[in-house]
Amino acid sequence: MMFTHNQMVRTGRSIRGLFFPLITLTVFCILFEISFFIQCNQTYLNDFSLISSNLNIPWRVFPDYLFFLMVQLALHFLLVSIILFCTISIGKLFNLPIHFDFKLSIALFIWSWLNVLIANQYYYPHSNYAHLMGVFLTTETRVTVGFLLFSGISCIIIIASMVYWICTYPKTMLIASSVWIGLYLASIAPMPKKPGLFTPQSNVIIVGIDSLRPDVVGFFGSDTPTKFIDQFLTEATVFSEAITPIARTFPSWISLLTGKYPKQSGIRFNLAKLESLDLKTLLPIRFQKAGYATVYATDETRFSNMDKSLGFQHIIAPPMGINDFILGSFNDFPLSNLLLNTQLGAFLFPYTYANRGVFFAYDPNQFLKRIQSALGKIKQRPVFIAAHFCLPHYPYHWRAFSPVKTPLQLYQTSIARLDSQLANFFELLKAEGLLEKAVVVLLSDHGEALMLNGDRLTEENLFSTTNVPMPHFYPSETDETVNQSAGHGTDVMGLTQYHTLLAIRQYGEPTMQTKKDVTDVVSLIDIYPTLIELAQLEEKSFEHNSKSMAESSEGVSLAGYLKGKNVIAPSRHIFLESDFTPAAIRSLYPDIKKAILESLNIYEVNVNSMRLTVKSSMAEKIIYSKQYADIYQKWMLAFYPQPNDFHLPILINLESGQWTHDLSSSLAKLAPVNRMIRALKDHYGTEIRYEEETILFTD
Repeated sequence: MMFTHNQMVRTGRSIRGLFFPLITLTVFCILFEISFFIQCNQTYLNDFSLISSNLNIPWRVFPDYLFFLMVQLALHFLLVSIILFCTISIGKLFNLPIHFDFKLSIALFIWSWLNVLIANQYYYPHSNYAHLMGVFLTTETRVTVGFLLFSGISCIIIIASMVYWICTYPKTMLIASSVWIGLYLASIAPMPKKPGLFTPQSNVIIVGIDSLRPDVVGFFGSDTPTKFIDQFLTEATVFSEAITPIARTFPSWISLLTGKYPKQSGIRFNLAKLESLDLKTLLPIRFQKAGYATVYATDETRFSNMDKSLGFQHIIAPPMGINDFILGSFNDFPLSNLLLNTQLGAFLFPYTYANRGVFFAYDPNQFLKRIQSALGKIKQRPVFIAAHFCLPHYPYHWRAFSPVKTPLQLYQTSIARLDSQLANFFELLKAEGLLEKAVVVLLSDHGEALMLNGDRLTEENLFSTTNVPMPHFYPSETDETVNQSAGHGTDVMGLTQYHTLLAIRQYGEPTMQTKKDVTDVVSLIDIYPTLIELAQLEEKSFEHNSKSMAESSEGVSLAGYLKGKNVIAPSRHIFLESDFTPAAIRSLYPDIKKAILESLNIYEVNVNSMRLTVKSSMAEKIIYSKQYADIYQKWMLAFYPQPNDFHLPILINLESGQWTHDLSSSLAKLAPVNRMIRALKDHYGTEIRYEEETILFTD
């Protein structure tokens, strides 16, 4: 059946008559979206001129903004085209009068946008637009029913439209439908499993988890379901008292990859410049020189810009830079949201796809698909893989609907979802043959304090001193609770921030693991010499000017524990330091706007890489505000900066919990205070502003 002349005339008149009204309605929708966007982001937009002027955002970033705008407009135009298509098709299919087309098009327009909003709420319950329909659809069940109802009727409308065109052009529509169905199936089909390339050398895989405190894992007694992690730990050597030298992602990972404390590596805060870093001795570079393919994968890069300069040949991550903050954060529009977790969305919205920073749209499965696609293209063996999963990071949300409300419940729920994500990741590794012979390190870069009692070690009833009032750790806070802390990297006495998961498991034969649970205090810097020893890299030749393992690492190899030996000497000092901590984030409910404004003068945009880095002029001020601590035997000594230009000392017995800030007290006389002070001063130098004979008192 072909079009008659009259039918073609009618089609042309319908398109001309309907196009302008639909475009007019679309303009109103766009204006509404802009208005709603401004309303939802008012706190940021009010200060945008201040932020942009301080950061000196270069013009090179604006092509991405233009592309983003053009995509949004194209999607709206596509929706208008679909509505036109359905209007004309249904009118002809049911032989409706031509004057009825206008009413039908308006009805389909309204229906389409209701469908888009309900679908947005179904897929992205944390989207700003979810609140619009949330007035009517107040529960997850109602949202699901509404989505199925609207989507079902919309499918019937589209199918009815297709029927007309199939009847009119059967061969053309059959070919077109086959192509579209084929492309869709290809996009969702899992990649075929293939046998791995076996190598006599062990693959080395570091699996990092952001913000995971061990006490929320079932293996350590928690009720939170962590089936996969528990199973891994039962078959691994577990270091139950592992500590990170700094509880922030970027400096923690750099400490791991260098085997050095932040003071020695020079990377002492997030987004630090790499000028002071000795790149030749980095762990990925050592493995690369030994013939390994080196890979780094993460689902968030905003404050941890790990790239190829650190020795990784392959980076699997969202794009890094200032546009990750801007386009990633502000990309919340109902039409484009429906594409975010598709392969097309990966191309159109690279700053949003599989990006944990955009929590409302983050789908844990998309990150795994990104890893799977990249690993499938790497043929070189053996491989050194560092993968970092950020699902448990604040605000503990992802794309899924969450009925729980309290931060602790949200945190536990995110851990449970992470557990299944890790299980799928290890299935992926197995399918790639990477676990046939491998050394796997499972760790968290740092923990998390949730303002729970005990999140700071200092219990009020265990304060031990003579005629000295209990101190305030932060002079500006008058309502501070002495045994609580929040976040990570904010408080060295908040050991839940610094206590990390650490376990090592060997896959394949031969295996030599005999010791399962290690209670000695170890540091993440120990991973560097451990992996070099387990992979026997020290036996391989390096450039004549390369430093040996002993010279390039401050860590202690933990490989002996896998053989059942004790390694750590009881006289070892474990050092900790805090990161830059604006007052706004020393809270369980951080004020994001306030935190941004407090941090405004800290960062600058690198005009070449388009990335945020800490200004050199501000690095010294950040270091001046740091807290420090030393763990030695059963004691911990911490120093907190005070307004009087000195540090407040806090001494605690880790076994009894007794603590004091009076270093002349009877408790202090039982501790090796002078030895710990000297160790801290030897390590941090003049950054420790405290004289041994000086005793500080605070209100």
